[in-house]
Amino acid sequence: MKKNYFYPLLFFVFLSATKQLIKKNSWNFRDYDKIEYDFLMSASNEVNYLNQKNGVKVSANLIVDVLDSTYANVILINKKLIEKVNDSVTTFDEIQLKDDVIFEKYTNQGKIEGEISEEAAAMKDILFPVLSKELEIGESITENFKIPFDLGNNIIELDVEHNISKTKSEIGINTYSAKINSIKHALEHPNIDSMTVYIKGNSNFQFDNNKGVFLNQQIDLAFYVKGKLGENELSDILTFKINQDIKLRNLE
Repeated sequence: MKKNYFYPLLFFVFLSATKQLIKKNSWNFRDYDKIEYDFLMSASNEVNYLNQKNGVKVSANLIVDVLDSTYANVILINKKLIEKVNDSVTTFDEIQLKDDVIFEKYTNQGKIEGEISEEAAAMKDILFPVLSKELEIGESITENFKIPFDLGNNIIELDVEHNISKTKSEIGINTYSAKINSIKHALEHPNIDSMTVYIKGNSNFQFDNNKGVFLNQQIDLAFYVKGKLGENELSDILTFKINQDIKLRNLE
């Protein structure tokens, strides 16, 4: 299977804004030229039936480069490879450490009106979610969207539910937790019976209403491929994991 560690990164992710509107939870682009975050991501492929694992850990700067009061470009720069795990196949070039504009014409309401980087497509509705309405503590909202997943020679779209709950509010800083789940997508494979693919994950983030910026976000996301190999029972075939930790670094 093709290893493309930066596909659902935003993989960057990292990770976007949902297609929603809100007054209190929208970005404040009027007062800043640049909003900078420290970005740390680890990604791994676990080929479970072969007991193999390949992975990388990467750091970068995530920049919300403000164009005007409505628009910004979201950019990943200064990518650095920190660690490779049991990795004898993936090359340095495949990891793609070049700077990358992941969202063009990203609005203060969380919409993306321009181009989306291929690497960021899977995370665009998870990274920094702008809510469609203000929540009280204990309330939640569920958004539905699709996430693409690359199976090498086949890209499928998984139907995902993103349930976001407000857990705390203090001095204008709101704290949220989220659950990310997809339905199981059945696939046909000549060598694997009852093959299914699905996603499970969670996210936590904080938004500062006074400044109008996201303060941080942690994302843990796993893509599972399951099926029957030969006479074996239904088992894990492949697990692809993404973990992202984003923290506000500087406001200019």
